[in-house]
Amino acid sequence: YLNIARNKITKFDSKIISKLSKLKKFDASFNELREIPKNFFQNNPEIREIYLNGNKITTFDPSNFNEEFLTTSKITTLDVTGNFATCNLKYDSMNADREEFKKFIQTVMDACNVFKN
Repeated sequence: YLNIARNKITKFDSKIISKLSKLKKFDASFNELREIPKNFFQNNPEIREIYLNGNKITTFDPSNFNEEFLTTSKITTLDVTGNFATCNLKYDSMNADREEFKKFIQTVMDACNVFKN
C-alpha cells in the first residue's frame, strides 16, 4: 500500500511506482496532480485500488488503460472524482468482470473528456 495522499504533490515520476510490482493499493488523493504520466501502472499487475480523487487532473494518457491493462488488471476500485475535468466517476466493484471494467473506462473517456489523444 502506497499512501501519498494530502501532500500537495504536483507531479509523480512513474519510474518510482513501476518499481513497486507487488503494489495493491495506491492512494494519491487530495494532492495537486494535474496529469497521470504515460504507462503509469504498466508494471503493477497486482494493483487493485487506485485513488486519484480530489486532485487537479485534467488529462490521463490513454496508455494507462490500454487493452492489455484492461484485460489483465485486477482493479476493483478506481476513483477519479473531484478533479478539474468534468469527471465524477468512481468504479468500485469487487466482483466485476473485465468487460464491466472496460465499459467503465470507456465511460470515463467519453464523459470526462480528460484523455490525451
